Amino acid sequence: MIGLLPRGVAEAILLVFVLLIGYVIVRSVRRRHEFAPITPDAGVELPTLTTEQRITGRVRRVWRDPEQGVWLVEIVLGKRRFTFCATDYATRSAEYQALVGKQADFALYALAMLAPGGVEAMKDQIKDFDKVEITPEMVRLIPTGQFANDHVIIGRILSHREEEMDGMSLRIYRTQVIRNEELTVVLELAVENSTSPVLKNQSMAHGSARLYGYLATS
Repeated sequence: MIGLLPRGVAEAILLVFVLLIGYVIVRSVRRRHEFAPITPDAGVELPTLTTEQRITGRVRRVWRDPEQGVWLVEIVLGKRRFTFCATDYATRSAEYQALVGKQADFALYALAMLAPGGVEAMKDQIKDFDKVEITPEMVRLIPTGQFANDHVIIGRILSHREEEMDGMSLRIYRTQVIRNEELTVVLELAVENSTSPVLKNQSMAHGSARLYGYLATS
């Protein structure tokens, strides 16, 4: 039959056939990669804290951080973007992927290192401190640090409690970290009891925090 075709046509048909098979294979591999649930790396321990603090944000993206061996979620709150490690991704991966571009409710908390004092205690670390309008009551949650879910915090301590988490003795500070006309955010910050002095309620504190969270919906 090939001998009945004009010269070059058989080769062209064969090329198209090979390209078609290649396309089908690549598409199948991509689909398996997209929908296969990838859990945190073996040996990666995620802190599990049950918290009543909730935020609602739009999921901008979901991706795996190879350095930490965990899955991260970037959400948008008003004009701000924040990233947290999804501690429930292993069991709810399909839900997270389907939420990209949509609003969702999350329970957020952080492992933190805190010290007494608000923005005044950090003035040596703030560029152009004398050129920015500073108030003693200023609170901030600023994404910065080694990993995408690391943040600098300046907050007001609203209350605190003692708790055990994964065998560690912790002090959990319920802390206001964002306050403006558009948005107020309160997070629970878990601090090891042995690493910091007790911070009084209604006092200002500053430090670093690594954000974690899970879907608040059932």
